[in-house]
Amino acid sequence: MILELLSKRHDEWLRMAMSFGADRDSAKDLVQDMYLRMYKYVENPERIMYNEDEVNTYFVFVVLRNLFITSQKGVKFESI
Repeated sequence: MILELLSKRHDEWLRMAMSFGADRDSAKDLVQDMYLRMYKYVENPERIMYNEDEVNTYFVFVVLRNLFITSQKGVKFESI
């Protein structure tokens, strides 16, 4: 359910990643990594949800930003 709610805003996440300076292909990779990262938090939904129907946009922003910064450093890390 949570991942479905996240995916409904996929284009917004892409725009957010590109706002950091990522090109479209890199933004797609960052968003994919963000979905994998969020999958880890599904068992603890209060971290990624404001309520039952609303995703915590700030939390997604922080995750995407951190993934972008890490990608700029050239550090590769395992998603799962």
